[in-house]
Amino acid sequence: MINNEQLSEGRLLSPQKKGSVAIIYHGGRQFNIKKLNSSEIEDIENEYPDIMLFLEAGKVIFKDYILDEEDPLFGKGSLNQINCEDTALLVFTSLLIDILVKRSEHIEPPLLFTDYLYDLFSNQEIETIYFDITQPIGGSSSFF
Repeated sequence: MINNEQLSEGRLLSPQKKGSVAIIYHGGRQFNIKKLNSSEIEDIENEYPDIMLFLEAGKVIFKDYILDEEDPLFGKGSLNQINCEDTALLVFTSLLIDILVKRSEHIEPPLLFTDYLYDLFSNQEIETIYFDITQPIGGSSSFF
């Protein structure tokens, strides 16, 4: 049931999550999401930024969401790690632009930078772990 507070100029509104990023210039070579214990995995939703760049280590860590088909405000979350070495800054920038596009209102078609980097992403090995989410996702989801 849609109430008047959910409608604005013909659009259905959903809560938007604020985007957050972290850039770590030095270190991170030993960090691997596969080493997270169950307690750390429970805290991913609230304790990890949406995208992290370990510049020296050449790693990008990002959260992604899979929407529930019955309730699109909820679903499952994933934390992904790409070991991309020299292209880490490009991958980070691409994911940052994507998250800004997905969490913004548009009056013109957005630039989906990741679409132009398909070869770069298709050649990367992505490690993934899943976590439960407890808050509405809002907006759209999924980078790929």
